[in-house]
Amino acid sequence: MDELKLNIVYYFRAPRDHNFNSTIIPKGCLYAELLLGGVVFYEGKTYRRGALFAQAEGMETIHDFPDKHPYRALLIAFSGYDPAKHPLPHIGSWVNKSSLDPFVEEALDAFSEGRHLDELCRYLYSAIKWNLIRSSSQGTDMDISHHNLLETRDLLAHPDCIYTNWEKLCRRAGYSPAYLTSLFKKEFGITPYQYHLNTRLERAAFALLNTATNIRQISNDTGFQNIESFYRAFKRHFGMPPAEYRNRNSKD
Repeated sequence: MDELKLNIVYYFRAPRDHNFNSTIIPKGCLYAELLLGGVVFYEGKTYRRGALFAQAEGMETIHDFPDKHPYRALLIAFSGYDPAKHPLPHIGSWVNKSSLDPFVEEALDAFSEGRHLDELCRYLYSAIKWNLIRSSSQGTDMDISHHNLLETRDLLAHPDCIYTNWEKLCRRAGYSPAYLTSLFKKEFGITPYQYHLNTRLERAAFALLNTATNIRQISNDTGFQNIESFYRAFKRHFGMPPAEYRNRNSKD
């Protein structure tokens, strides 16, 4: 999904007088609308909090609701979306209702900060996709479990990952920390913590050999709280301290 771009994350409150028009989704775009309150009528059915809509090119955004009872929704708009390559269920729901408000707050805050937008794009799309698949009849438990594990692994491995809080990742996947840890280890032969640590150490080793950055800065850049813990972890993984690793393997 490298071509997918995040355009907007927006909290929408419908006007009480219905004075707004629905939007026809442009070519190459995906609009996800997560209902946070109120009631909406869509395609002859009634939907409430937690309903999740994914509209691609040519579809219409939600807009119809009971008089004097406006709805509230989180709108997430993507561009670069190809429904033929990455089909999604059209309507579903947010599976874990207790994680709904934290997810919305996290999405709005991260987008307003304007940092790590590529990573945020992957994270939001992954959460939308997982909830749509999980809440529809289009995915088996095995499909969902495998998808969750791959998405979790990718988030843990990403160089600029800011979503490294294990409880947040578990909440996104809809599993308890103990259960997701067990699934992850069974699938990949390593715990999530060790996998995340190993990817950080591999990035540190790359920086040691390919840049002139000092070791303390590399330690900071790869997420270690202090240089002592970095030295210990690096030596356990590579069998030697960072300075020795740089000296032995440097092309110069």
